[in-house]
Amino acid sequence: MIFICSSLTFLYNILYKNEKFYLFVDTIQKNKREENFMIILETSRLLLKTIEKEDTQILYDLIFSDDNTMKYTFGKKAFTLEETKKFIYKNFCKNNAIIGFAPLFEKTTGQIIGMSGVLKSENLGINHYEFGCIIAKDFRRKGYAQEVVISELTFIKKRLKQNKAYALVDKDDIASKNLLKKIGMSFQKTIILKEREEKEVYTKSV
Repeated sequence: MIFICSSLTFLYNILYKNEKFYLFVDTIQKNKREENFMIILETSRLLLKTIEKEDTQILYDLIFSDDNTMKYTFGKKAFTLEETKKFIYKNFCKNNAIIGFAPLFEKTTGQIIGMSGVLKSENLGINHYEFGCIIAKDFRRKGYAQEVVISELTFIKKRLKQNKAYALVDKDDIASKNLLKKIGMSFQKTIILKEREEKEVYTKSV
């Protein structure tokens, strides 16, 4: 499980084009719409899509209700269903938004396997973007976290036109820190967040 995240989302209007960017096996699709959701990112095995109503209960069951999954994340304990709904309403991408969290789907099965996203970080300064990913426990050890965070680095560079990406991680979350180092990120500093206590900041030029 990897967790690196913040809490600000905003709406971003997008034109309907088929322009694509390729890095490694990832394809970032600019505005592919199907039914009532939008695909934000696509990799060889995964889709990151804007949330739909029925996704909330699934995310609660897989992630937000699980103490072990949540221990390095938002408040370090499981949420109630009502807390989950409020968090999703505040922090997840809806409609045309591309900044914020979104459900992460396995292509072959269509199942939600976690959540991920790129967020604008108030904690790090103007025009600083951080990324985050949580993989549900039944879908770990398949390389999904690494696959999606590499795609998010591309997203920050190509879509948001930034030259640096950031990640915030709990100091005790060894698995997440190992993954960040594996994709070439370096420890920058430790900061204290009001809502998330002490976090380590990792960064990488993109």
